[in-house]
Amino acid sequence: MITKEEWKGPHLLTMAGLFDVWKSPQKETYYSYSIITLDSSKTMSFVHSRMPAILNGTDEVSMWLDTNRVPTKEAISILKPIEDLHMHPVSTVVGNSRNNTIECIKPYKEVETKKSTGLTAWLIKGNSKDPPAKRFKPDSQE
Repeated sequence: MITKEEWKGPHLLTMAGLFDVWKSPQKETYYSYSIITLDSSKTMSFVHSRMPAILNGTDEVSMWLDTNRVPTKEAISILKPIEDLHMHPVSTVVGNSRNNTIECIKPYKEVETKKSTGLTAWLIKGNSKDPPAKRFKPDSQE
């Protein structure tokens, strides 16, 4: 676990993967890659049973990429589920691939809203127990 004194700020989340370049008989070039996955760490198991093999720091990245110096078995031995991951909720802005702003990574704090009463109560969305509303689709006129 990293202490506050050791913390140097966020860094890239580097993952181990494999890649290949293939030329078809028609001389077309195809690039492909795969991210290696492992059984999830305790930290991430609530999300999914598998997680990417995260390379922890520049030394591990160098070992993974230097296939001439580092034997395959040694490179594979560094692949272990990482426990020291920290996460926080983010805005739904992150769900749109066109968004590339700081809002996508800033911690999101839900704002507790007051219960609407009176004239504004009808503006509240129904809960998931409500049947879906039927939409009226007018005939298109050409």
